[in-house]
Amino acid sequence: MEPVIERMLEVQNLKKYFSVGKQLLKAIDDVSLEVKTGQSVGIVGESGSGKSTFARLVLGLLEATDGNVFFMESIAVQPMKKNNRSMTLRKYAQIVFQNPYLSLFPHLTIGANIEEPLRIHGVRDKEKRHLRAQELMYKVGVPEAYYDAFPHELSGGQQQRVAIARALALNPKLIVFDEPVSSLDVSIQAQILNLLLDLKEQYRLTYVFIAHDLAVVEYISDVIAVMYLGRFVEYAPKRFLIDQPLHPYTNVLLESVPVVGGSLKDVAGRGEIPSPLSPPSGCPFHPRCTKAFDRCRLERPEFIEVKPNHWVACHLYT
Repeated sequence: MEPVIERMLEVQNLKKYFSVGKQLLKAIDDVSLEVKTGQSVGIVGESGSGKSTFARLVLGLLEATDGNVFFMESIAVQPMKKNNRSMTLRKYAQIVFQNPYLSLFPHLTIGANIEEPLRIHGVRDKEKRHLRAQELMYKVGVPEAYYDAFPHELSGGQQQRVAIARALALNPKLIVFDEPVSSLDVSIQAQILNLLLDLKEQYRLTYVFIAHDLAVVEYISDVIAVMYLGRFVEYAPKRFLIDQPLHPYTNVLLESVPVVGGSLKDVAGRGEIPSPLSPPSGCPFHPRCTKAFDRCRLERPEFIEVKPNHWVACHLYT
């Protein structure tokens, strides 16, 4: 009997800094997060907010500047060590990227792409690999006739289904999705999101779902973390965050969601996100915030719990 794991992922004061010439780019700046087993945690923010860097850090694909990441409570992902690329981590934590064509092996057939993780992890029986690939193709809605096809012969939506099937091959416990539907048509997006919800329930998966579209994140997530310039500015169960947003940036993201019969309000209407190489003083959002006051320009707000399990970094609440 497997031990009960309450926390699938725990991130403690994570930082990732890059040297760009003589400047320091703080891509992720002191971020903490807990993902409970069976949860779907959404991370939302504009391009350039640090979401993809965060995804790679929590899976050990990048080395952190500082901080800790623990997977399944006992596997230390960060700080990385030479012997820290645990096969257990690689087996039980998977990632699905934004562009499925670039993430699949173009010279391998669809069947071989799905079977590749099994081969790497020591499943030598070709028939077992073949049957597993066929099973997963059926689960994700890819016709068996495509088993011997190549990725370029499939549509974008079908390619993403194959990428999802490959992520499922080793029976993972955690899947990180990095903008998995942003390159797809809206109708295909809905199909993929419904598929992910079905798979989560069927396989008892834990998700970290990253996107710039708050409506997409709301649909798939139990809780939502809003990221801006490498830091979380708000975190709450999705219903509280959608119905009672606290941070002005969250309100801007909500305003940008298109409404039936209405028009899309562009987030960029409040100005562009600043460069991480020269972030504003104080609260990084203050140059775009209609509620900013003097303290916002001078002092960076702390991330505090203002309601039960509802956290925000904003001087309006301190």
